[in-house]
Amino acid sequence: MILCPAFAFYQTDLAMLKLDHKKYKRPLIITSHPDDLEGFVGGLVYLLTHNVVSIVFAGGDRGVWDSTYEHLPLEEYIEIRKTESNAGGKVLGLGEILYMGYHDREIPVNETTIQQVLDQLERYQPDVVISFEFFRFSTPYPHPDHMAVAQIVRNAVARYGLDHTLDYYVCSTLFPNRFVDVSAVRRIKLDALACHATQNGLNAIIFPFFERLLSKLWGIYIGADYAEAYRKVYIPKLQKRLGIETKVEVTFSESERV
Repeated sequence: MILCPAFAFYQTDLAMLKLDHKKYKRPLIITSHPDDLEGFVGGLVYLLTHNVVSIVFAGGDRGVWDSTYEHLPLEEYIEIRKTESNAGGKVLGLGEILYMGYHDREIPVNETTIQQVLDQLERYQPDVVISFEFFRFSTPYPHPDHMAVAQIVRNAVARYGLDHTLDYYVCSTLFPNRFVDVSAVRRIKLDALACHATQNGLNAIIFPFFERLLSKLWGIYIGADYAEAYRKVYIPKLQKRLGIETKVEVTFSESERV
């Protein structure tokens, strides 16, 4: 029932809902945990033909779902998670993975972390940034780390967008306005996700909903077998809401949410 508003809200020309991934040359994906990219945006990442840079905030140290790893030292387990992430990245053709070094549930939303993302935006000069939905009640999975990274990226992109041109999408959203047909690459996405063997226990619980059900529903909506759904954020409107001065005239009568 929770999906009904999203489908009712976006009754429009399906051609307008296609995320044109081919135009992006410098994609930057910012997530919380080592397996987030594969699980939430893996299909799109594989379709992006240019080197994709991934920023991962936390080491996934609380994601222990197998008794084999229960007594490992924290940093040793994090290194295992990173190794899995690197393997998954190779499957998807990632250009680079940058680990920020935070622990799970300890990602602060403050000026320091916002500036860290701003520094990476200046370093990589992306033409598209993808991260998590920042509205708590607009995501099916408001994990604390996802919400923290979403707020950090939201603020950083709003500031960066004053002097740079880029697109900004959020994933794990119930109110998408852009879709990517991932039917032909779904098997590759699953292969990348399978590299995260430490997470098999969790994936057995949440995977049927997040990957199978939602991607199938979004696929039906656009006439495909499977699709990933995103919400394109209108940056000038975002800046207006955050009280950041922008030279672009902004109105709030549009249907597109920020």
